[in-house]
Amino acid sequence: MTIKEQVTHCPYPELAPFFEGHAIKFSTGLNGNRVGSDGTVYIGDGTFHSKSMLAHEMAHFVEIDQRRCGMYGWGLRVPEKFVFDRFCAVPQTTQMAERETRVIAFQTNLLEKLGLFTEEGLVTTIRAVEGFSPDWWLIPAKSDKGRLQWLRRQVNKYRKVNTFELFEAEWWRRSEVLKARMKRKLRAPESLAV
Repeated sequence: MTIKEQVTHCPYPELAPFFEGHAIKFSTGLNGNRVGSDGTVYIGDGTFHSKSMLAHEMAHFVEIDQRRCGMYGWGLRVPEKFVFDRFCAVPQTTQMAERETRVIAFQTNLLEKLGLFTEEGLVTTIRAVEGFSPDWWLIPAKSDKGRLQWLRRQVNKYRKVNTFELFEAEWWRRSEVLKARMKRKLRAPESLAV
């Protein structure tokens, strides 16, 4: 099934207005984001069809720098080294975990504003960083419990800055940026299209 075949009306009434008539489309079951050949950004609710997962990817869209907001995987890369027969992540800093705390702060403020926030959901999201962030071991703490506490402190700190109002303003501003990019792409001669 192609991304375009997965595009549907966002089934979550609280989040649906963000996807209506814009360069950002909802795609059911999609993990992360994808970018169509026309520049449309597709954001999904993950394998488990979760409002929280969708809100997380929406938060990545507004947290990432504007240059990368229309790139596959938000343009994020992990340093890698070839070991034996495969590439392995070799993080040098806590940059990925720090980014996740900023994203989780936006996600939490969005969910809270829309009446969808639960403490259990926040804890689950923070715990997911342990499994998905290769720089987990670089977080300045002596134990897993200490690393989780560090993440929670960071999320609480960023919640004061990454407000719902900032989320909403950046969402609409970046939507317009994507639309402008799409128009330029449509006007470009075939030989110049990227």
